[in-house]
Amino acid sequence: MAAEAKFEVGDVIRMKKPHPCGSSEWEILRVGADFRLKCQGCGHQVMVPRRLVEKNTKEGLKQSLNYDIISACDILFILVPGGSGSQKTIRRCRT
Repeated sequence: MAAEAKFEVGDVIRMKKPHPCGSSEWEILRVGADFRLKCQGCGHQVMVPRRLVEKNTKEGLKQSLNYDIISACDILFILVPGGSGSQKTIRRCRT
């Protein structure tokens, strides 16, 4: 039995045939028996059976990055003027 391709939400894949807009790249939005794909050219979303995605995928371009869910304040930093003229300090956002 051939090894199955592993698809994850957020991956970008290239299909064998292009979308009518001209793009062949699709982002995976949902994985299951059916895949929800979003065209990277025009943003059109389609539901496609897993069998067809596995058959028609030419290559995987980008793998998804698995990030933990965090609030916006955890990643937002503000640069504020420091004590002396050109120095700047980074302070964590507090909302």
